[in-house]
Amino acid sequence: MSRPPRISITKEQWDEAAAAYELGHMHAAEIARNLGVSPATVSREFQRRGCVKGCRVGEIIAELEARLDAEAEEKARAKATADARRKAAIAHFYDEFVAIKDAADKAGVPWWEKPEIHRIDKELQLALR
Repeated sequence: MSRPPRISITKEQWDEAAAAYELGHMHAAEIARNLGVSPATVSREFQRRGCVKGCRVGEIIAELEARLDAEAEEKARAKATADARRKAAIAHFYDEFVAIKDAADKAGVPWWEKPEIHRIDKELQLALR
């Protein structure tokens, strides 16, 4: 009876497999299938290396927390930028409104009849949304 050919697995492959096991991405049987060896071989190698399943899950959690924090900061920055733009637009329309009203008062024309006032009113309503 002939033996199956021996599979040579590199140190880098074992390192990747050990990392996947410790990070909780794969279980030993899945690693064995991927490497083309028996689960016992994987078990022996992991015992030699002192691998513990899922012992590095904290790294994944830290990465996720950092990513979520970065996303939250980006959303806060975007909201602050939008708020600043909205405030600037409102201030601009207010200044424009006051200028038109003052000019209308000086001319003795009712300011509420000026077409610019209706335009400013519409743009202000959009800016306040």
